[in-house]
Amino acid sequence: MADALPDGWARGVTVVQANGGVSLNRRSGGAASVAMTIAQRGSGQAVLLPSPAILERVETKQAIESDRTVASTLDQAAQASTFLFTAGPCDPASAHVENGYLTAHDMTELARRGAVGDLLGRYIDAEGNIVDPRLDARTVGVGLDQVRAAPRSIFVTAGAAKHDIARTVVSNGLCNVLVTDESTALELLEEM
Repeated sequence: MADALPDGWARGVTVVQANGGVSLNRRSGGAASVAMTIAQRGSGQAVLLPSPAILERVETKQAIESDRTVASTLDQAAQASTFLFTAGPCDPASAHVENGYLTAHDMTELARRGAVGDLLGRYIDAEGNIVDPRLDARTVGVGLDQVRAAPRSIFVTAGAAKHDIARTVVSNGLCNVLVTDESTALELLEEM
């Protein structure tokens, strides 16, 4: 979606990265790249969150979030008038597995506990509830309540592999705008 925005789509927009995403590998793209593209095409600036998405220890997460730069970025993100996000299915192909934050075994365990996928790194069940509070406590970024409370939350998703998480996001009030493909839209309309 960021690549489809025309240059000059906005003037002076500030795009704030809402969840950690410093990659442990050299995979291109990711939240920082998307934020920079949107900001650049909107003649604005990107405020990046210099943190991994998920940390091994709660104490490390707390220390990172108390850093002045990280705290300021999280505060700006929490006050955003619009959230733009995608969500991933709970499977071994997850970006969190690819980036080394979680293992394929972790995905199996999360699925066993009812996870259908993650939104901003927060693994949720079909009712939109966090499935692993200990993992959630190690996740850096805005929380689900902040997304629900935002004046505008835009969810971008496509593909059959994401139907379960798409259903969860839409049916649990985690977005008020949906950008998707025809197959996902038809699937959601049939069930709602």
